[in-house]
Amino acid sequence: MTFWFIVGMLAVWRLTFDMTSDLELAGPFDLYDKIRQFSERPWVLKIIYIDHTCPYCVSFWMGHMIGLLLPIYPWSWQAIPQYFAVSWGLSGGVILMYRLVMHIFKSESPREV
Repeated sequence: MTFWFIVGMLAVWRLTFDMTSDLELAGPFDLYDKIRQFSERPWVLKIIYIDHTCPYCVSFWMGHMIGLLLPIYPWSWQAIPQYFAVSWGLSGGVILMYRLVMHIFKSESPREV
């Protein structure tokens, strides 16, 4: 489980950093642009609020997306609390990594790293 959690955290870190550091980055197959366009739809904004420049917001939602893909828990109704714990843990790990990188490089924004 630890291996998949670390892999998931690195995946969330990469997606969060790519989404927040360069808003002109389209990503492979224009995936980042498609995610940004989807999240800007009015009905999506009523459900979730996401600021494309905020690594905290983006890591929260990316943690939920990657958490669905990790093979660390059996799929049943009993696994729902575990899914949320893993998703929030992925986001928390990314926030810690973000703060550590910003502290090491004495930067306020990932664009400056």
